[in-house]
Amino acid sequence: MIKNRLFINDKLRVPITNSCNFSCFYCHNEGQLHKQEGSFMSLNFIKGLKSFIIKNNVYINELNITGGEPLLHPNLLEVVSLLKNLSNNLCIITNGSLLTKQKIDDLIKAGITKFKFGFDTLLGEQTKL
Repeated sequence: MIKNRLFINDKLRVPITNSCNFSCFYCHNEGQLHKQEGSFMSLNFIKGLKSFIIKNNVYINELNITGGEPLLHPNLLEVVSLLKNLSNNLCIITNGSLLTKQKIDDLIKAGITKFKFGFDTLLGEQTKL
């Protein structure tokens, strides 16, 4: 069965939080508080998104889990597990500051196939909240 192509370049970006532990000058969350309590996408919303994608047979070449800083999400491994079967390319975009060897192993085991990092300290001073 042919899949439906709903997204530009067949990529879907899922921002699971607005919370972040940095305050980058170029961030897409400009003007927002960076440490908002409770600003995490719910598992129920993610389940609904997954159901919609499956029900409508949507093709996703790359699914990007983003934020804010997605590593702050309290249910990150569950989020990854829910989304892993929607694309062969499941990527997390992070500043990397919260990664440990164990967290990397856990994320790969849960379904992450690619890590993308933002390195803004090379361009100027970074503010860590």
